[in-house]
Amino acid sequence: MKLFFSTICVAAPSGELLTYWESGHPDEYDIWDLLTRDTRYHEAAKLQGESLEVRVSHYIYETESPGPDTRAEQSHFDLLDAYNELARRHRRSRFEHREDVCKVRTFRLHLEL
Repeated sequence: MKLFFSTICVAAPSGELLTYWESGHPDEYDIWDLLTRDTRYHEAAKLQGESLEVRVSHYIYETESPGPDTRAEQSHFDLLDAYNELARRHRRSRFEHREDVCKVRTFRLHLEL
């Protein structure tokens, strides 16, 4: 089973980093569309003035176990959030920094909204 996912990070003026999970590997247009139309990005959308700095990282997690394809993607992200919370509590690396997760690329973009 391969899980293609991305993290989308938006820095708030307070210094807080708003982080969102996305399935697949969204490009610049996808990011613009998510920030302007998707209700999950409401907090990030409130930050927008005329522009917004965004960091996107693409990952692939591959495992030998097939896993049922019928599971919703959100359940994968819920598990990643739970993993990362436990990792934080035990001062371990986040899921996306594990050796069996391959970082494909990271890009930054400056969106004119």
